[in-house]
Amino acid sequence: MGEVPRRAELIARRALTAGAALSVASTGIGIALVGSGAGLAPIPTWYVAPVVVALGALVLVGLGTPWMPLRWLRLSAASCAALYVGTLVGFGAVAAVVAPDSASLTLPWVLTSYGGPALAAVVAGGEAAGLALAVFAFVTVTLYRLVLGGAPATLTPFISDTQTGLSALALCIVGGALIRAAVRTDLVAAAVGRASVEEAEVRGGLVARSRSAAFVHDEVLVALRAAADGDERSRQAVQRQAQRALHLAEHAAVPDSDASGLSWIDALQTQAMEYDPRIRIEVTPDARAAVPDQQTTGALVGATRQAIENSVRHAPGASRRLRIRGDAHGVFVEISDDGSGFDPAAVAPGRLGIRSSIVDAMRLVGGDAHVRSSVGSGTTVTLIWRRAAAESSAATSRSPRVAVRAHAIKDRRFDREVWVLIALFYATQGAIACAVAVRTPSGGGALAIYVGLGVIGVLAMLWRQSSARLGSAVLTGLVIAVTLAGIAVTPSPATYGQAWFLPAAGLVLSGVALRLRPVPTLVALVVLVLGAAVHVALRGVDLGLIVAAVRMGLLVVLGALLSVVIQRVQRLSVRANEDAIVAMQERAWDDATRRELERRAEDLDLYARPLLQMLASGVPLTDADRDRARAVEGRLRDGYRAASLVREPLTEDVMRARLRGVDVVLLDDTENAPTEDAVLQAVADWMSTLVAQSRHRFVGRLLPADRDHVAHAVVDDVTVGFTGTGQVVRLHGSVRGFQGE
Repeated sequence: MGEVPRRAELIARRALTAGAALSVASTGIGIALVGSGAGLAPIPTWYVAPVVVALGALVLVGLGTPWMPLRWLRLSAASCAALYVGTLVGFGAVAAVVAPDSASLTLPWVLTSYGGPALAAVVAGGEAAGLALAVFAFVTVTLYRLVLGGAPATLTPFISDTQTGLSALALCIVGGALIRAAVRTDLVAAAVGRASVEEAEVRGGLVARSRSAAFVHDEVLVALRAAADGDERSRQAVQRQAQRALHLAEHAAVPDSDASGLSWIDALQTQAMEYDPRIRIEVTPDARAAVPDQQTTGALVGATRQAIENSVRHAPGASRRLRIRGDAHGVFVEISDDGSGFDPAAVAPGRLGIRSSIVDAMRLVGGDAHVRSSVGSGTTVTLIWRRAAAESSAATSRSPRVAVRAHAIKDRRFDREVWVLIALFYATQGAIACAVAVRTPSGGGALAIYVGLGVIGVLAMLWRQSSARLGSAVLTGLVIAVTLAGIAVTPSPATYGQAWFLPAAGLVLSGVALRLRPVPTLVALVVLVLGAAVHVALRGVDLGLIVAAVRMGLLVVLGALLSVVIQRVQRLSVRANEDAIVAMQERAWDDATRRELERRAEDLDLYARPLLQMLASGVPLTDADRDRARAVEGRLRDGYRAASLVREPLTEDVMRARLRGVDVVLLDDTENAPTEDAVLQAVADWMSTLVAQSRHRFVGRLLPADRDHVAHAVVDDVTVGFTGTGQVVRLHGSVRGFQGE
């Protein structure tokens, strides 16, 4: 039995790799737009190639993620993360060789933005690897600033590095949680897949057994019983029945689901035309019609075939009509004829063609079947399958799919890490606000902005998901108000340090997007960018404010995209796993059906076919032939009345007993409840010994699970029970001849 592939994990890692590439690309674009004008350190000419290779490789990997398998994806992400670390570490060594006399050499800003490489490390090795890279990069960048450029004269490097570190930590935490949720989805899907496959195997076997039982009972056994009980005067009738049974045996060995290569409507029409080329077919088209799955299609095809075959057999000169209608809720199929009809109440209870091949076949897939007929008024068979009823029925294999649903990205670990991240946000942004307040005349404004953004951050975490629309509107409105107030009170020309609240607002908006809804945060970003543009238009070009606004925009866009990606990943993960489960169910159903039909066909070939061929040829029967027909009839009845007991050595001992005139009946009353194979074999061995000693009559029965015994047997006038420990208990009569059993 196949396992569900790690589809959700693959989708999640692909999405995060693409996000890492987007982060690197957007950072590069942002620095290219404002870097030179704002005085950001460019990449030294002698270091362009390593930087382009390190960061360009991640962009290329991001572009190639849709075609990468999981293993290669993780290896590629690990290589990109390692290239970045090597480029970052190597900067100092190369600088010492190439520019040893440069006293004010500054680390290029593109290397200080390590969110993308950290996210690549998450893809490669999990959240711990990403966090390790982020911490290492933060420490390395800080050391470079101190060693290469001396103590910073402004707050800009400190503020930039702090906010970069926070965004990188946020990416690692969210990425790690997304991968964990995807892995959980895969685990749930694997468990559901195993249960669904087991159920499909059981149900596929039951459908095949039911179909085979109907054919064997209504066709083969009729011929064998007629041969066993008939005389020379009935030889021609026996011959015709045997010929018919041989012809139908060819169709009985083919699974109904083999017709599912066609659409379900084409399959029904093909089946109808095969049995009656003159049948009138009416199809009511509906573009919104529900499409039954392979199992349901197989049941519809089998039931339709049985209904038309019955009509052809019992009303050979009648006109027949097949009506097919589908709508958004299900399928309706009607097979009718204008033949002589029959009285359904007069049909022998043992006849299985209608009950097993039509009614039971539809019931097993959550459908229904009705047969209406009366003498002189023709016959109508109606097949109904309703999608809603089938999906809600516990008897259908589709019900386990409900268990495969998108797991919320939040888990206990994620909750703890987010609160730690919020604490870091408060600590770092508070320190920045205090530092700005000390260095600027209007310091109170920085502290007020800090308090406002802090309150919004807490509200974003506490707001209930059930009212996300209202929450996102309120929170983004508050961010807009606080941030625009900050822009208004910021002196011109502003430094990046004085505009620190713009990237901080970007972090808050990213959190709102991840927690609630991404669209309002993008609207808020547009409003804030317009506010910054108005500030620049009124007071002149303010590069510090522009750089801070660009950083804010990158954070908000990345957070919104990540929110969309998370939702998309969850939907795709569930859908991919459900599709895999359905495919596994269909394979299991087909395999179980085919195995069961092949096993039944082998029994027919081994026991019944030689007799049927002899009967079909019209050769006169001897008494030995009739005894053989009677024994084979009993053997085939065992196949559908007690299939669990059809195993050696019981099978051969029962056949020998019947040939010597013993009336043998095997029954299974477990109602298809699973019984361990070792227990079944022990019961078969026990019954084999008893049936070999019987003289006139033997009844072996598997009992339901709630009984005190696993099985009991009636041997002539003695009834004994078999317990789960293999002990035999006398129930009625004497136990002569059973000592030691």
